[in-house]
Amino acid sequence: MRSMFAGAYLTMSTAVRIFGADIISSQFPSIGRFVFTLLFAIGLVYAPIFNGELATSNMMYLTTDAYYKQIS
Repeated sequence: MRSMFAGAYLTMSTAVRIFGADIISSQFPSIGRFVFTLLFAIGLVYAPIFNGELATSNMMYLTTDAYYKQIS
């Protein structure tokens, strides 16, 4: 459930990134890429703040547990 929330946070922040970078790129084309990446970093910060968990950490635990045969 927490992974789904984190995915939703990143999806919403991606929409904001697209609109924000598009608006800024129309005035300042060279800054648009920087704004796009900056807003992605902010989107990643949303996950722990709002108690979400990225799917990559779940995949890491699954792989590690399968390696150590703690799960079948």
